[in-house]
Amino acid sequence: MDNGDGNLISVFETIVNAASESVANTPKLLPVLKEAGVVDAGGQGLYTILEGALRYLRGEAEQMQFRKPLIIASSVAQPARAIRISAAEEIAFGYCTEFLLRGSGFDPIKLRRA
Repeated sequence: MDNGDGNLISVFETIVNAASESVANTPKLLPVLKEAGVVDAGGQGLYTILEGALRYLRGEAEQMQFRKPLIIASSVAQPARAIRISAAEEIAFGYCTEFLLRGSGFDPIKLRRA
């Protein structure tokens, strides 16, 4: 007896595919994303949740713990430009940590080391 799982999986496959296309399109919707050459982080996060739900429905829950989520690339072509390396790019972690300091006479190198 069919319990409808096949239909639900088919619907989720359509949702995940549409979400992927939508996230890739976000730089066309927000000029700041287009300028940076990135997709919307919130959209990427929602896509990851939906993809996880689809994989769970397919019975792939155990394999999910060993795989990294798919990162969607922008569908907008980026012009060639000079690359500027900043201290922020030296950080090896995939999350953002920010500090706001008030005052003067700070030595950025000493602060980074500390």
